[in-house]
Amino acid sequence: MRRAKYRLGLFDDPYRYSDPQREAVLILAPEHRAAARDLARKSFVLLKNDG
Repeated sequence: MRRAKYRLGLFDDPYRYSDPQREAVLILAPEHRAAARDLARKSFVLLKNDG
């Protein structure tokens, strides 16, 4: 499987679609960060360690 990906050129330029400006505007937008923080808060599971 890995050979096929190399032959297809999938590892030639891993940052081809990386756009720091888009990341700052969309991904790191305050409302997106708040939503991610809320989901993380809801996903915590507390376990009791008796030992």
